[in-house]
Amino acid sequence: MAFCQNLPVILNVQALKTGNHLFTFYIEVEIKEGWHAFAIGDPVLGIEPCTILIGNRNILVPDNNETGSDCKTILINDPLFRGKSFRVFTSKVAIEKTVEIDEGIPFILVKLEGLVSDNKQIVPVEIVKEVNIKI
Repeated sequence: MAFCQNLPVILNVQALKTGNHLFTFYIEVEIKEGWHAFAIGDPVLGIEPCTILIGNRNILVPDNNETGSDCKTILINDPLFRGKSFRVFTSKVAIEKTVEIDEGIPFILVKLEGLVSDNKQIVPVEIVKEVNIKI
């Protein structure tokens, strides 16, 4: 599901069985040039941070140093909010996460949601990918 036709982000997901009931998810989020995704929200301003969910587990952690993860952020002064500073993701986010999955589940949903901006507008994004699981 997506809120706009030309999404400024692309979600790519692969899952490989790596053990008994263990799957390693390789997730890549590409952010189009000129856009940024909010990494940390601001509830007062209504800014929702981008999150990646595997099932119901949030795995997107800004500036995560886990092996295999590249979730680096930068600090910008957003002109839409009179130069207020926000921590954002730009260009690409890559995550490698191993998750235990119960037997009998044929697929799992991987969901990216949050807000992105090009300094002229803010766009809500929600992308859901269904990943087949073979235990």
